[in-house]
Amino acid sequence: MNYLKKDTKILCTIGPVSADSRTLKRMHQAGMNAARINTAHGSIAEYKKIIASVRRAADIPIILDIKGPDLRVVCEKDISLKKGDEIKVGKKCKINLNFDIKDKVKKGDKILIHDGKYCFRIISKGKDSFTMKACENCIISPNKNANLPGKVLGLPMLSKKDLQSINMAKTEKVEYIALSFCRSVDDVENLRKKLKGSRIKIISKIENHEGIDNIEEIIKCSDGIMVARGDLGVEVAQEEVPILQKKIIKSCNQKGKLVIVATQMLESMVENSNPTRAETSDIANAVLDGADCLMLSEETAIGKYPVEAIRIMSKISLNAEPEVDIDIIEEEAENTSELISHSVHTLAKTLKINKIICPTYSGYTAAKIARFRMNIPIIAITSSDMIKRQLMLYYAIEPINYKSNFWDHPIIKIAKYLYKKKLIKKDEKILFTAGLHVKNGKKTNTIQIHDVEDIIDYF
Repeated sequence: MNYLKKDTKILCTIGPVSADSRTLKRMHQAGMNAARINTAHGSIAEYKKIIASVRRAADIPIILDIKGPDLRVVCEKDISLKKGDEIKVGKKCKINLNFDIKDKVKKGDKILIHDGKYCFRIISKGKDSFTMKACENCIISPNKNANLPGKVLGLPMLSKKDLQSINMAKTEKVEYIALSFCRSVDDVENLRKKLKGSRIKIISKIENHEGIDNIEEIIKCSDGIMVARGDLGVEVAQEEVPILQKKIIKSCNQKGKLVIVATQMLESMVENSNPTRAETSDIANAVLDGADCLMLSEETAIGKYPVEAIRIMSKISLNAEPEVDIDIIEEEAENTSELISHSVHTLAKTLKINKIICPTYSGYTAAKIARFRMNIPIIAITSSDMIKRQLMLYYAIEPINYKSNFWDHPIIKIAKYLYKKKLIKKDEKILFTAGLHVKNGKKTNTIQIHDVEDIIDYF
């Protein structure tokens, strides 16, 4: 089975068990389409090493996940506590947090640690610390996330390390930056200013109340959205997360924006070689909801079975994809490319189209076409290595790099190239979108439909 032929893409977090090129190659063969680097752990030097390893192993996009206003535990080693145990939190204590929140909390407030696994109550405050009581037996580990549900802490959006990571991302030419705990349009625009001069795209992670409250505006100004269910399921009631997931995916599909579902999709495979049936259903439902991409976290960063987890996720995705049926509501088109994407969808439903060929300058039209989830391969042609890798995250898009200047008479040139590469066949019907008589094809204005056996005569 060719696991890379699935339409749903898989994003894998790279960590200690997966950072070597040999393992990365095996992960790619199993269906990994992109690599994520979590800057909540490690150093800039380590990130550069991972980027180099990924580039050696496969030609895939890299997503650098910056922490943003991410509250984390600071301690030297694991601390075991029993239910009812009390522990002080502060600079001179066994445990601290990476931001000073003492003045923003009060007695009775709840603190959740490690994606909400462990609960604590604040029972008193001192001059330089506060004391919290464990609500159950637990182990507090270094660098685990912490949440105060319902609290607006006003933490700075980008830390000093975030800024260093952003500069490194520009130098190393990574394809995406994922912005953790995105709260508003201002957060996205502030990051975009920092990325000026690069072609890096922004994936906004939705994982708090403020992000949910401003979700439609954030979707519009972002290149993609990640439904980060770990922290989101702590910040809002956990029973709300599945509905929020569906609503966010639907809105992203409508607008043609990349959407990723993340966290605990195969958590049992951190330790076990097979998933639970509930995890299998979770993955299939994310595909059926309309996700472009699914993410693995601990499963591929520290888990015992990183390759097997990817292979299983690929199988589940492949099995669910024929049942995907997304209803895009017809709205007034904002531009020609958007209108053409609607026309492509209508024609593809009416005619037996085998492949959609889309020469693209920025990837915009290809993404607009992909949102209809037609289960027809979309071959996006680009002369940019970065645009090619960025498009690898989108549902059903197979990006091809074609360095030749194909904007003059693109249809014949590209058809000939694809036929020689055996990417289109003589007995297939293909649909072309293109920008004819437009400088560098920056505007899509044409649809043509061809039987490959007919167009061969013009080669």
